[in-house]
Amino acid sequence: MKDKYEKDVFELPIMSLISYDEQGEFEWKSVCGLLTITGISVVQYSIIITCAYQMYSNMREKLSSMSSQHRRIHRQFFKALLIQTFAPTICLFAPALFMLSVPYAGLEISFPSSVFSSLFTVYPAIDSICIMSCVSEYGRYVKSWLT
Repeated sequence: MKDKYEKDVFELPIMSLISYDEQGEFEWKSVCGLLTITGISVVQYSIIITCAYQMYSNMREKLSSMSSQHRRIHRQFFKALLIQTFAPTICLFAPALFMLSVPYAGLEISFPSSVFSSLFTVYPAIDSICIMSCVSEYGRYVKSWLT
């Protein structure tokens, strides 16, 4: 790094993806790094979707023998689980993937990085609000606490 780019390793981020080299050609090591990140995410989401579908189908069978109140609570917790899965996707992973992959598309666009940074920091609040709104017992408790 010091010889080729005249940069000290200790002054650089841990992972840097450089899309083009000095000759304007793809940096294939960086492309492999981006594909690895994408592949790991695809495997994780495939597992999540498979498990969610199995939970849904098993839950449908077992809920038929429960009372209506238990069915409602189980459905609310299942919805909360789905929201907790997709909220980080929207607030964390999608913006990160967008920011990492834009340089490889050859697009010379300027996007407001503060919007993406704010999505990263807003996620914990969004997660809590989603859970409180999804599970009605939490909402009832908050309303009773406020009044």
